[in-house]
Amino acid sequence: MGQGEPFDDEQSVALAEEMWSYHSALSLETSSGGPAPTFIANGWTDDMFTSIEAIRMYKKNTDNHPEVPAVLELADIGHERAQNKAEDRQAIADDALAWLDKYVKGDDSAPAPTGVKVWTHTCPSNAPSRGPYTAQSWRSMTRRGIYYRSADVQIVDAFGGRSDVALAIDPNPLNGQLGIGIPPDACRQATTEQDPGVATYTLPSSRGFTMIGLPTIKASITTRGAGGSSPHDSDGQLAARLWDVDPDGQYQTLVTKGVYRLQGNQSGVITLQMNGNAWYFARGHRPKIELLGRDDASNEFGIGSWRASNNSDFTVTINAVKVKLPTRYRRSLRRITGEIKKRR
Repeated sequence: MGQGEPFDDEQSVALAEEMWSYHSALSLETSSGGPAPTFIANGWTDDMFTSIEAIRMYKKNTDNHPEVPAVLELADIGHERAQNKAEDRQAIADDALAWLDKYVKGDDSAPAPTGVKVWTHTCPSNAPSRGPYTAQSWRSMTRRGIYYRSADVQIVDAFGGRSDVALAIDPNPLNGQLGIGIPPDACRQATTEQDPGVATYTLPSSRGFTMIGLPTIKASITTRGAGGSSPHDSDGQLAARLWDVDPDGQYQTLVTKGVYRLQGNQSGVITLQMNGNAWYFARGHRPKIELLGRDDASNEFGIGSWRASNNSDFTVTINAVKVKLPTRYRRSLRRITGEIKKRR
């Protein structure tokens, strides 16, 4: 499966169905008695086991069984590219031990956490994380947002984007060991040149705000050249990246990314949720969205990646783009950017 699309032979289809049926939070069946009390901890910057899967599991449990205790804690921890700051890891470990004391050992006096608790991803690596931010539910943590719209028509092609940028944010540690790239780093910056074949949307300058949750993109698309009429014939993807662009406009830091698997010749409105993060956009910094046809450099270098590669040529025409950056602010969001209004 790591070799990428198309998944059109019998073995590939069986593997894909195995992954969906038994390795996805959305498809796993819950026992007739409901889930056990659940403590979920995950990393915003873990590109192998992404935070969106943990969030889906938490929401599934709490939506269907609100009477069962469940906790979700998220920080810059886990596999590459995570920084695994000692203070964050210790705080989560302490909460997990208190949870086990209460729900496994039966110690009702144990200070077990409740609801949702998050710490931010911060740069440079020696900067302490912001937080923790707490809420009693995922909805209350992320219910507000900054909204952006664009009517521009832009075209994405299968191989758009620079390989040096892809390598800079690639989580595969083997690339650095081979001398092809450099070891993973959640704070590594890339230059901001506009790449051909990439759709780009730059938001107004921030006055300072904290994004928490899953950035979401809705857009109208028309795809040409990706796969056939069956979903299993698809070999196209639309990758999304959210960047924090420095005030001078020269460098950018990856905040989060995500991917949408295209069906053959797909057209219509799609919704793409990124993997998520908690990130502070400092005053003068600008959020930037990129949509492109690949999220790795393996097509050029022939190396592995934790994201499956594209193996065919296609284009995606994109328009009517709507972006939501989730926040939990209670004051007017107009004050955050000066140009973007809150939508009720």
